[in-house]
Amino acid sequence: MHYDATHAGLSFSPRGIGAVVGALVAGGLAAKIDTRKLIATGFGIFAFASLWNAVMTLEIGPYSLFWPIVVGFAMSLTFVPLSNVSNS
Repeated sequence: MHYDATHAGLSFSPRGIGAVVGALVAGGLAAKIDTRKLIATGFGIFAFASLWNAVMTLEIGPYSLFWPIVVGFAMSLTFVPLSNVSNS
């Protein structure tokens, strides 16, 4: 893909953005929705993104990386409720 450091960082930044937004959403939803449903949703998004990443080649562009990298959102949906359950 021949990205320089800046281009690679910008291409992968949606994962961090998704994690921040997901943490805010998961924190608000954890009090209203069963945590098992949030965790299952997070793992479902992980599975979808993993399948999407499995078929990618080096011929993709940075915009093709956007949706699979939003797996950061799934990380928040999974780990925020897990940490809440484990600490209670």
